[in-house]
Formats: sequence, C-alpha cells, structure tokens
Amino acid sequence: MNSFKKEKKKEIPKKNYIYLSIVLLGSILFLTYIYNWFETYNESKLNIGIMNNYLTVINYNELDDYIIENKDAILYVSVLGDKSINKFEEKFKNNIMDNNLKNDILYLDLTNENREIASRKLQIGTTYPYLVIYTNGKITDTYEIAKTNYNPRKAINYLNRIGATNSD
Repeated sequence: MNSFKKEKKKEIPKKNYIYLSIVLLGSILFLTYIYNWFETYNESKLNIGIMNNYLTVINYNELDDYIIENKDAILYVSVLGDKSINKFEEKFKNNIMDNNLKNDILYLDLTNENREIASRKLQIGTTYPYLVIYTNGKITDTYEIAKTNYNPRKAINYLNRIGATNSD
C-alpha cells in the first residue's frame, strides 16, 4: 500500500511581514532623502560662481566707470545656474591660469541684472557666456562661447588671435 504523506506548509508569522514592510518603507524613504539632498546640492553648486576666484570681478553698475578709466579691457560675461556654462568654466579657469590671464580679464555676472538691457548695452546676444573686447573705450568685438559648444580651447585661441595672451 502506498501511503500518502501530507506535507506540512510552514507558516510564516504575520509579524515578519510587518517587519519586512517597515524595512522596505524605511529604505525607500532613506533613498528618497538621499536623492533630494543630492539634487539640492547640485543645484546650489550651480549657483556658486566659479570665475569669482580666478578673474577680477566687476559689478554691472561699475562697468561704465571702469571703461572710462581703463580704455582697453576684456570682459567675460556670464550667468549662474546653467550646467553647460558651469562645465565650461571648470575647464576655462585652468586655461586662464595657464595663460596668465587672471589680471587681464574682468568677470561680469549678469545673474541678478536685467539681461535684456545689459545685452543691448554690451552688444551681445542672450546666450551666455560671452567675451566682450573694449578698445579705446568702445566695444570692438564680441565672442559667443556657446556657438563653439562651450569649448575653452577655442576661447583661448580667440584670445590669442586678438593678442590677449602671451602664448602662441
């Protein structure tokens, strides 16, 4: 005779399911917190000027007075909060130091200024950053960095062509 054995299913206590739910919920909340913190950190990092530490900073309101006193100037015009500009500035700062341009270029941040009025005054478009060249107190040339796909080497080559750098 065949005997059929009935296998017993081991029953898992309900409190284990509760513990599992709490651990999963806690893990999801922790990961959400870490993600939000990381996003906030990256956003705040975009709003910190990189070029402030590498170029002479000039305020928009002081620009006219500076140009009256110093007829020839190179102006780097930019805004904060853009990832492409931030990546460009991270690379461009090294080129500035390598070519000893720290004292030759002024940095103008238009983040908190009326960009439309400033762009008209500086004879530039609204896609930043730009290099603006003053000769004898007048704007003689502008260079839109965004058109070169934010390439810092091309910006340095432009500065070489106009005679702003000491390197070839």
